[in-house]
Amino acid sequence: VPPFDTGDVNSPIQVVIKGDSLDKLNEISLKLKEKMENTKGIVDVDRDYEEGKPEVKITIQRENAIRAGISVAQIATLLNSGYSSDSAISKYEEGGKEYDITIRFLDEYREKIDDLKKIQIKNSNGEFVSLDGIVIFEESQTVASINRFDRERKVLVSANMFEIALDSAVSEIEKAISEILPDGYSYRFTGDVENMQETGQAFGAAVLLAVILIYLILAGLYESLIQPLIIMISMPLSFTGVVLALYLSGNSFSLFVMIGVILLLGMVGKNAILVIDFANRAIKDGKNIDEALIEAGEKRFRPVLMTSCAMIGAMIPLAFGGGAGFESNSPMALAIIGGLVSSTILTLLVVPAFYKLLYPIDKFLRKFYEKGVIK
Repeated sequence: VPPFDTGDVNSPIQVVIKGDSLDKLNEISLKLKEKMENTKGIVDVDRDYEEGKPEVKITIQRENAIRAGISVAQIATLLNSGYSSDSAISKYEEGGKEYDITIRFLDEYREKIDDLKKIQIKNSNGEFVSLDGIVIFEESQTVASINRFDRERKVLVSANMFEIALDSAVSEIEKAISEILPDGYSYRFTGDVENMQETGQAFGAAVLLAVILIYLILAGLYESLIQPLIIMISMPLSFTGVVLALYLSGNSFSLFVMIGVILLLGMVGKNAILVIDFANRAIKDGKNIDEALIEAGEKRFRPVLMTSCAMIGAMIPLAFGGGAGFESNSPMALAIIGGLVSSTILTLLVVPAFYKLLYPIDKFLRKFYEKGVIK
């Protein structure tokens, strides 16, 4: 069930606090608002809870009313006519127009509860009895509106960001909520945070699909079931640099980092392809596997290094340049730089090692391809 009121839908940070008691929700949202205002980078904190207007709660003591010979309907009619003036007692015509005639108490007799208690009403015996002792008048405060989310009462706390990444802001807010949220109450992020979380869940499926498609393309390109695996072994090597770069810079995994990782996987795979493709050509030229791998490492080292350095150089302005969008672009660029550094070093070591280990298996399976046993 969608919420009836979404609050400030333009704010990137939206926290919905849900529970039963509006007073408790008001208390929790005030504490959260205070903590968010004291968090660096979180600005324009607001909430959709509106303080209600004062009201007078009327409770009729039925037993006392019955003993006094007064019905509940009489009391309701008297108070309604004296205060709301909704009921017309007659009509007045002038100039061809008809007007309702209503009555109500003078304003000076409608301001205090003590004035209400002095109101007299005629009972069944024709006697006038004051409402004091028959009706209990209580001053109270009521909320202006009750907003709901997923069929529960809720208060929305929203905020904007300044020089802070969305995922970092979410981490700070979650830490604050864990300190103030009592049992029986829950919270949920909406807005940009919800979109980021949904994207993160879909990211795993997207990466898996990308890996499958890359494998199928490489298997067709090299006519081998083993060599695509060797190339794809190099891809996880980049995550070492990604994690290290994010840790040293104090950033966390975010949507923009995910985009950078996808870009990084393509770069890492290309570097591995350069090594394997050259080794395959050297073997076809009659060299043994050791000579082919050594030559591939020597000849492909410079192109791999130049490609990685060019990409790293392109990422440096994004990582350290500042300006608009720096909070989002910097973690992505740092992740790419860290991943390229680690993968460039490890690719030239790990890929040849796995190539030599798996080459006998690949050679054995190729015999079946040539004979047509596996089609």
